[in-house]
Amino acid sequence: LLLDRFDQTILEAEKAISLNPNASEALLSLGMTYSTMGRLDQGIVYIKKAYELDPLSSHIGDRLALILRTAGRKAEAIVRLSEAGISVFDFDVESDQWLQESLR
Repeated sequence: LLLDRFDQTILEAEKAISLNPNASEALLSLGMTYSTMGRLDQGIVYIKKAYELDPLSSHIGDRLALILRTAGRKAEAIVRLSEAGISVFDFDVESDQWLQESLR
């Protein structure tokens, strides 16, 4: 059931991207889905594309930092956080809570 939902989300995001390659929310959705499936490197590629298209989006920047941190790329995550003006302490607390909730 969960894999079906992931597959459906991937199909919908890929369709949106095929219609508009600059659809940052669709790229974010695809990246987050891959990341949640444990395919972190693939997820990071799509989330980075979304961030490049919309660098002022704190939502996309937060998600990118979270997935970078989860992938063990903490130095990159810290750079993204500093660009967004987010304290590393606040991010660590919030991302741990987000990660716990997303794994339920």
